Amino acid sequence: MADNWLHPPVPLVALVGMSEIHTAIIGNMPKIKRLRLISHQLYDELPKPKQKTEIKDWDAHVPSGILKSNWVEKHMTQLPAVVCLLHEWDENKDWHSQTVSVASAVNNFRARNSLRNFEVIILIVRHRNAVEDERELEEKHRQMCKDAGIPSRNFMLLTTTDLKASLKRLEECLHAAATRKYREMYKRVKKLKDRVPRGIKRVQVRYHFKMGFYAELYSDQYLALSHYSSAYNYLGQIRIDRGSEDVIELKVVAQVIVFKIIYLLLHMNKVVDALTQFRHHINFYRHHRGLPSLLFHHHAWMSRQYRTFGEFWEEAPSAQRQSSKTQNSGYFYQAAAEHAIIRKNSALTALEATGMGKLRPSTSMPKTEYLGQLLTLAERTYGAHASAGSGTGHLHHHVVVQRVLALEAKQDHSEGVLVLLTRAYENFKRQRCSRMILHVASHMAKEYLSSGNPNMANKFFDRIARTYRKEKWNVVLRDILTKALQCARALNRSSNAASYTLELLSAQMSSSPSERKRLGKDLLEAGAINQPPPPEANMLVRPLLNSKGSGIAVAGLDLEALPETAVFIVPAESDIFICKGGFPNRPDQDEKEACVTVTDSKAIVKLQITSKFPVEVAFAKIVVVFEGGVLPLSILPQSLQAGANPEFKQEILRFQDLWFKEGETESVELEIPMPPPEDCKLKEGRAKNVEISHILLAFFPPESDEKSEVQTPIVLKCPCASAPPGCKSTAVIPPVKSNATIHFVNYQPPGIVGERIPLNLRIDAGKDTLKDAKLKLQIAGAPQVVSSASPVAPTTPLSPRNIIQRLDNVGPMLGITATHSEGSSSEIKLPEVKAGDSHNVTIWLSARDAITQAKGLEIVTCVQYTNQDDRVVLCDSRANIWFVRALTAAVRIFPIATPKIPKNLAPGGSPRV
Repeated sequence: MADNWLHPPVPLVALVGMSEIHTAIIGNMPKIKRLRLISHQLYDELPKPKQKTEIKDWDAHVPSGILKSNWVEKHMTQLPAVVCLLHEWDENKDWHSQTVSVASAVNNFRARNSLRNFEVIILIVRHRNAVEDERELEEKHRQMCKDAGIPSRNFMLLTTTDLKASLKRLEECLHAAATRKYREMYKRVKKLKDRVPRGIKRVQVRYHFKMGFYAELYSDQYLALSHYSSAYNYLGQIRIDRGSEDVIELKVVAQVIVFKIIYLLLHMNKVVDALTQFRHHINFYRHHRGLPSLLFHHHAWMSRQYRTFGEFWEEAPSAQRQSSKTQNSGYFYQAAAEHAIIRKNSALTALEATGMGKLRPSTSMPKTEYLGQLLTLAERTYGAHASAGSGTGHLHHHVVVQRVLALEAKQDHSEGVLVLLTRAYENFKRQRCSRMILHVASHMAKEYLSSGNPNMANKFFDRIARTYRKEKWNVVLRDILTKALQCARALNRSSNAASYTLELLSAQMSSSPSERKRLGKDLLEAGAINQPPPPEANMLVRPLLNSKGSGIAVAGLDLEALPETAVFIVPAESDIFICKGGFPNRPDQDEKEACVTVTDSKAIVKLQITSKFPVEVAFAKIVVVFEGGVLPLSILPQSLQAGANPEFKQEILRFQDLWFKEGETESVELEIPMPPPEDCKLKEGRAKNVEISHILLAFFPPESDEKSEVQTPIVLKCPCASAPPGCKSTAVIPPVKSNATIHFVNYQPPGIVGERIPLNLRIDAGKDTLKDAKLKLQIAGAPQVVSSASPVAPTTPLSPRNIIQRLDNVGPMLGITATHSEGSSSEIKLPEVKAGDSHNVTIWLSARDAITQAKGLEIVTCVQYTNQDDRVVLCDSRANIWFVRALTAAVRIFPIATPKIPKNLAPGGSPRV
């Protein structure tokens, strides 16, 4: 069905003669929406009416159809109500000869179109204003119209020197003439309708539709609405078999009429009435399915209803003003898409059942005489005779099915569905309907997947899954993840497929036991697929592949020899493998304490792994990753030879072959070396915290053996959920109290800019023995820097005093330089100092700019050493220094306990006299 049936009609006017100026007239015509102008040659014949036989016995009459297929198109594009004859006025000829020429043109046109009573307008085109008197000119025009046999109101003068005003008058004249003509046609149809008995429903529908159409053409909307409503009511009274092919004609005609009604109601601002009419239309015809083998045709019709109403709703300002989250065009597009999906599935089923090979390539849909019919009049007549004579009455059913299937096989169903879903998505997005956006997006993703575009489908599924995962909509999420898993497999993305599988195996998804086993086996089989890992996986691959030296042979597989592109990492954030790890409580520890204090150089770690995996698996290696400076801890199978783990010298062989069945829990306690505490950031230092970050599990399919080909391990990154019973998740390494001290010897503020000043330090060992000692120079806070060009720098806030930075890092920026006997590094190696002894160090400081804050610049000297108990110990001392631009001042350094700079020292200058 063409869109002309649904669009509002516009009066049609034909321009005849002088075709060279038709384009100019059409392009410059004002209010062009009120008229539709078409161009015709002078001697072209317009469509002729068909000879009709008068019906005398209506009781015996059986209408062949309801509406002619080309009736609306004929009145909107071919058959004008008004014919405008153009005649170019020749100023060199006399009035009489030109009058005769105009009258001859009119008579010739009427003779060629004698069967059509067109409204004829004469348009005289003059290229300059008339020189005659106005009264004389009017009399000549009247005489010209009389000779041509047309009323004087149908005479128009177009002056090219005043084109705009002339075209405006012409447009009003043409519109008035078209209105008169369509009123005349309305009355003629009304007389015909009054002769038809009301029991002839199909003819009543036809005449009421034509009367409404003509009323709409001459802009009487209320009269048009009344006739369209009568036509729709008569159509609903027609009794036919809902399972026959005649239903198709009824539904197509109903679609035309109801959307004529809805369009008028929406433009009369009767939005509620339009919505009520549409719902009644859908509810009445949703059960008129037609032939069972053409079920897809019914859903195509249903989809078209929702789509058309959604388009009308979008175009009508009155409907847009009443749009809301629960009532907008997005809902109608979504309903249209749902019926389009059913249509697609039904069509595929019908095509498979019929067999595409049975369809002849030349099979096509013939042009029928009546709207909505699938058979020509001759074929319908033959089918009726066959039914009465030879008993082959269903032959025409077979022809109908063959034609519709042939047409359906050419349709791109997925494209139509995606267009509707996209429109629904955009409308819901404008209304901010977040739930409906995700719902429509899921349908779009499924359609992309079924149409062979898994890449686009996977993007939609990932976005939807993030929201459902965050809001814990597990019932809906399971379906999304299942489809996403299909996309990942279609795209050969093993890591994504494994991630989706693990999430589907979690307890929240409530998958059946058989489904869990199938997913588990599929995950293990994915271990043989080589896929590059994501970029962030490199830090996890290195502990697994063990880059420290010798390789690790596990079941005939050298993990170190595997390239990184052969290992993919799957973040296991589900409950498939529940990993717990922590530090056992000390016997004397209070249960309320949140952490375990470790005072030795080693600590005990308790690890507990519970498998909820539906298939038995064997781990090739377990790697425990810590936070706080502890190296990764590897756990290997018992079958591995002692000493094969190069990461630690001690044997870590506690699990029996690392085999896990569903529901099994294994626990083990391991001893690990603890790192030294952090560098002191306060005077007394700060404790170091050690926690288990995550656990890496590498496993292979259980059926693999030593002789099998090398398979890619599946590596899972499992977060450490909590600590096992009797353990704490955090171990604290407190700093060891230092017996050594650092003293500043012979200091006196301030220093002079541009000169080196000595900073003499004495390190007293006290009761400790200082082994592997290092002296570090650091700066606390960010001082104000006085530029050389400005004697007084602007006041800037100081950084927090607990922010300590190496002098090497901030010294060049601040203009501070430190030199000593070993060079200019901020770290100085010290010799071993016995208990009770001391060691002196001289450091030369210089400044590029003046430092004149009240508190000066804080220098932190820190000594890190190993004591006689092999414990790493820190001690530090701080001092404030100033630098001034004075030639005679001496350099003085105040310790942290010394009062502020003396009052007689002016900031930025020399001492006062």
